[in-house]
Amino acid sequence: MTALLSHKAGLSPAFERFVCAFAAIIPAVVIAYSLIVDPLINLQPVAEAGSGGALDSEEKSTLLAQLLIPLLFVAMAFLATLHPPRRWQSVLPVLAPLMAFLGFAIISSAWSAMPMRSLMLAIYQSLLCALLFFSVCMSDNPKRIFRNIFWVFAVAMAVNLLFVILRPAGAIGHQGIYPYKNSLGAAAGCALILALAHIPGQRMFLRFCAFITLVVAVVVLVASESKTSIALALAAPAAAMLVLVLSRRLHAGAMTVLAGGLIAFLSSAVIAAQIWPFRPDDILVWAFGDPTFTGRTHIWSFIASHISEAPLTGHGYRGFWGVGELSPKLHSEIEFIRETGSSHNGFFDVTLDTGVIGLALLAVFVLSTLKASARAADESGTAFLFLSIAFFVIGRNMMESVILWSSFFDNLLFVLSGLSAAYLGAELRAARRSGVAQYMGAR
Repeated sequence: MTALLSHKAGLSPAFERFVCAFAAIIPAVVIAYSLIVDPLINLQPVAEAGSGGALDSEEKSTLLAQLLIPLLFVAMAFLATLHPPRRWQSVLPVLAPLMAFLGFAIISSAWSAMPMRSLMLAIYQSLLCALLFFSVCMSDNPKRIFRNIFWVFAVAMAVNLLFVILRPAGAIGHQGIYPYKNSLGAAAGCALILALAHIPGQRMFLRFCAFITLVVAVVVLVASESKTSIALALAAPAAAMLVLVLSRRLHAGAMTVLAGGLIAFLSSAVIAAQIWPFRPDDILVWAFGDPTFTGRTHIWSFIASHISEAPLTGHGYRGFWGVGELSPKLHSEIEFIRETGSSHNGFFDVTLDTGVIGLALLAVFVLSTLKASARAADESGTAFLFLSIAFFVIGRNMMESVILWSSFFDNLLFVLSGLSAAYLGAELRAARRSGVAQYMGAR
């Protein structure tokens, strides 16, 4: 099929292979910048590093970032004219809500305290997502994309292990090459999931490297002392495996199992609350030893009133925290809030920035990604990877601001896994229908 398209476009098979290989490596390059290059450029002494997960370091945009992403986008757009993205319609269930949110984010910059800054951040987020879309549809091999990304995370774990060994820990855990321990925990958690997904691979060398990366990721994860990442690194793969096992045993779709599991969990929580009277503070003290959730509850209380100021359309994309002297956070009586760079909850931050409209669009995108991952679970061997990433990043987004808010590796992984799941699921279903049609024709 690709050879036929190449012939029609006047491209040689060698150039066709180059385009596919180039498209497959682009996400790894973009994630490598966020995961390794940028943290090393902005490396901070341990004494200056914080313990939170705010995105203040994202404001330290370098010339490399400002040039790299637009140049890659121009290159991919040019190659797309020669080698049009294949089956791009298959990713529409995920792509459409993604484009809707990004479009509204761009529009919302008009009422931001710093319109130009908000517009540039929204466009930058859009370029990142466009690169991932081009890569999935032009590489024609999402599995190859994630294999390249695995190698990036393997290198990142080796670098961070070296820093964990050579640099002293901060007051509450190691930060590795990152400014915050939660960033190190997130990197290790993603590396652990990618390693688990590649251990069953057919190539012995890949399996060996995946096992070594898994061990290093566990060591780095424990050293980070990031409770959220440790919990999610255990829970996300376990939940993904449980969904896959139950869907096969019950002969039900993975989405059906997901919905049933969510209903069962909520019902159990309601029943437990009726039997054992407890407050949210009791749960936080039991789980984290801190009723303020390391200061998060103070931040959430603070932003609640500011969400009510513009509930429908928000304050403009990224137009609340990082706008200098115009930021309302400077009027808070709590020093931690004045210094933070996010709400430490992606859903709250999206509501703060783009209102209920933006939150609704984000919810549709997240649900579409989950649905695509679940449908891939019925069709593809990469289901464990897609579901694990989705669970991990959604969980992270409840504790840090990630999905479609940051330009960090976990946000990119989430968008990429959603597009890849939609593409692979549609491709395998098309192949199944083709096989059935050929069988019926043979009869």
